[in-house]
Amino acid sequence: MHRVNPVKSFFWVVFPLVVTVYSCNRNDTLWDGELITAVDHSFVSGEFASISNLVDSQARSDSLLLGTEPTSLGFYCPGAIVDITASGTARATVQIDFGAGTNCLDGRSRAGKLVAQFNGSWKDPGSTVVTTPDGYSVEGYAFSFIHRSTINPLDAENRINWTTVVSDAELINPSDGSTINWESTWTATWVEGDGTFGLDDNIYEISGVASGVARSLRSFTASTSSPLRIGLTCPTPIAGTCTISPDSLETRTIDYGNGACDNVAVLRMDEFETQINLR
Repeated sequence: MHRVNPVKSFFWVVFPLVVTVYSCNRNDTLWDGELITAVDHSFVSGEFASISNLVDSQARSDSLLLGTEPTSLGFYCPGAIVDITASGTARATVQIDFGAGTNCLDGRSRAGKLVAQFNGSWKDPGSTVVTTPDGYSVEGYAFSFIHRSTINPLDAENRINWTTVVSDAELINPSDGSTINWESTWTATWVEGDGTFGLDDNIYEISGVASGVARSLRSFTASTSSPLRIGLTCPTPIAGTCTISPDSLETRTIDYGNGACDNVAVLRMDEFETQINLR
């Protein structure tokens, strides 16, 4: 059986809530000025990928799935309390309790609980974990959703990969009560760092599609046009491109570069191009 470092976690990097345009080097008359769909999609997609990380960081590669201690501190969010209830071999319920607010390794504060139902020895093909919220919030945004990940067979290069489906997702903005609705299906492949104990060498590639309704009430669709290359310790993608198509507007592309861990991407729409600062 393919064994995995128990403290490793799959992770789709937390995307920023704020996108700042700071330069323009093409014809800006073609730019419609609409950023909120890109901002909302980026934030939501990153947070649901982080749920994969939060849950998987508690999983273990042994036959009992999750180790032996009934309660332990969180790995990705060190102040969280993790309660594990086994219901038989390869079955368990994991509750991650962030209390009134816990700071996590990505710099975000989370509150409430995540409840994950594991079915199957984690990392074995066909194993699943379904995660739901219990009063869960991130930076004050209240979340409701169903998050389901399924481990796929190893790919042709013997790499671990999994598919995640998020459905019925709604986020409520704490400042004005506006909502973001979202759903997505993506596949992540662990391309570098499997089998080592460090975090710096963990690299993942993500491909998928999403749709939703932004806070502006504008619907949109999104997809990866080339796989997003994710470094576990980098706050933004280090390479890859995605496209976002707001309703009644032109599709725009976000290009995350060629491998550097920085805070910059390039947004393109028709002949318009600008750098955006991700923060």
